[in-house]
Order: sequence, then structure tokens, then C-alpha cells
Amino acid sequence: MHTKLKSLVATLALASFAAPATAQLIVGAESNNSLDAVWRIDVASGERALLFYGGSSALAVDDAGGRIFSANFAQLSQWNYGGGPSATVLGNLKYASGALFRPAGLAYGGGRLFATVEDLFCTGWLFEIDLTTLVATPLPTTVCLSWVEALSFEPSTGEFVLQNDTDRLYRMDILGGGAPQLMGSIGFGLDGGALGTNGAYYVMYDQGGTSIEELDLATLGATGNKYWAPFYGTGDNAGADWAPSLVVPPGPRVYCEPTLVGSPPRPTYTGLPSASAGSGFTITHAPIASSSRVQPHISLVGPAQAPFLTGKRCLKLPVLRLPHAFVTSSVHSFDFNAYIASGVNPALVAGQSVWFQIVEIRPALDATTLGPGVSFTILP
Repeated sequence: MHTKLKSLVATLALASFAAPATAQLIVGAESNNSLDAVWRIDVASGERALLFYGGSSALAVDDAGGRIFSANFAQLSQWNYGGGPSATVLGNLKYASGALFRPAGLAYGGGRLFATVEDLFCTGWLFEIDLTTLVATPLPTTVCLSWVEALSFEPSTGEFVLQNDTDRLYRMDILGGGAPQLMGSIGFGLDGGALGTNGAYYVMYDQGGTSIEELDLATLGATGNKYWAPFYGTGDNAGADWAPSLVVPPGPRVYCEPTLVGSPPRPTYTGLPSASAGSGFTITHAPIASSSRVQPHISLVGPAQAPFLTGKRCLKLPVLRLPHAFVTSSVHSFDFNAYIASGVNPALVAGQSVWFQIVEIRPALDATTLGPGVSFTILP
């Protein structure tokens, strides 16, 4: 675990803060790695879905407005519920002086966006962000909380929960101008966390090597490994929040990251899977090493997270091989609709769900790389 305390979001300590009726964990990690993304985790099923690409040092959900704000270093982006795999960049956050503002925690409450920073010298740690100008204005506080990296709004109380790099948890009526009130100590440091229907969950940014664990709110004890963090993370922060009303957009989506080191191929797709189109649904992976052989695989029975070779097999057995290709450029493209139209697999009909993953084989290096899993349902 990282030695500094990172974003602890929502009410991890006191059960007096009520959990939302339904909740989905939204997580991301600070990074300049092009493979990083913001993910949604269904805590009931464990299913993961990539919402949009890009790192996330801190994030805040405006559930009533159907949008997610994600700050990666100083850059702020907005993703609307039901949007595509890209967020809209709003611009760089700034202090009034014009210097870049890099939040460690974000929270949206009362129609306003608030942020905290890692304030080592107590010159100002709590701010409000103007979404029109992107200027962060300091809020008056009577208590110095250095290195505050957690901020979350609790709608049922109208208060915020925050944590600094001790293990102390606070609550604060920011909207009413109140001072931080000590709630207690939790005994460990986190990179991100949130309260859910079954308890609380914490995440760390460390390249997916540490699982997201579920906490019992009554005892604050961890119940063991629950879900693997689906992000890479090369920075020091992670964003986390809850989106009770979010419905994952229909259509293809990335659901599994099997390799969390190096530069595994990133999937994108154009068109929609169709049993009658004959062509036009293309799944593309890049970067692919020159002279590699790419072997696509599918499962028609479900996803998996099973260790395999140097990564994870994202497909539930039995797994079927599709036509392979030798790649001379850095891109591999596969037209799945053309494969359906070939008639090789009569099970590929409208309504059939498919889980797709490639294996990149580099004979010269005797190495293999597994691509992320992509799931979709075939349309008529």
C-alpha cells in the first residue's frame, strides 16, 4: 500500500451516513498512460465496464445531472451518462493567479463542485471550482488539514466527508460554512473509496496489483478480496465516487484488463454487431508489435478473470479460435460482421452475446500479450 493516504471518498466510518438505495462504484487512476480509463464496477455482480478513456486523479459524480467530472492532474473533463468512450475536455483548472490547480479530491454537492489539494504548508486546502471559468477559489476554513485527498458529498445529510494523510476521518458542512468535525481514525491509508449498498469499498492506484476490498461499516473490518482494480495508474492518486442512477451505455464495451504492465494493445471499435449487415463492425487493437501474429478468441458463454500466460483470460471456457493474422503495421483490425456472414459459426445469431479477446504472439521474443476483453450482443 502506498505510504501516503489517498482519496477516501464517502462515509467509510459511521453507519449514520445512509448508503444510497443503489450504487455503482466509479474508479480511475491518475496517469498519462493512454490505456488508463474510468471504469464502472457493479458491486453486486463484479461486472466491470469501461466508461471513458483517460486518467483520473480525482472524480466527482453529479448523479442528478447525469454527469461525471474527472480531473487528471490539472485537466478537467466531463462525461455524460450514456456517452461514448471519450470524455469532453473542459480545460485546465487554475488558481486565480493563473497557475495550474491540481486537485487531489473532488465532490459535487448542492449544485457546486468542490476540491481539495495536498496542502503541505496550510496555505489553503479547500476550494470551490467555477465550472464556467475553471478557476478554483479558496474557501475560508478555521482548521488546517494538510494533504487532504478525500472529499465526498453525502446527500442524506448535506455534509461532506474528508480525510487527510493521517488516518483521520472528518465530516464538514461546507455548504453551511461549518468547520471540520473529527469522526475518528480508520487505521489505514487508501487511494480511493466509497460507500455502497453492501458496505464500503477502497481502491488503490498501484497498477491493479491490489484488489478493491469490501469493508463492514459496523466493524470497519475488510471482508477480503472482492474485485480487482481495473486500472493501470502511474501517478499518486485515484478517483472514486458512486453513480446510483448510471446505466451502462448499450453496445460494445471493454470489460476486462488482463495485463497491467508494459503497453498492451488498446481496443476500439466502429459500427455495431449485426447478424445481417455482412460487414461493418470492426474491432481494432493498437499498438501491435511488428511481425506479430494476432489470434482472436471468443466465448459464447460468458466472461472470466482467470490467470493465463502473462495476463488473464477474459473468456469463460469453452473458448473458440477465430482466424489469425500476421501484422506488419502496428494495428490489427477484425470485421466481426464479416465473420458472422461467413457462416463458419451458426451460433452467431441475433441476440447472442459474445466475449472477445486477442492474443498477440511475438515469435522473435517468444512472448505473448493478451488484449483487453470486449463484450457485445449481436443485433438483427
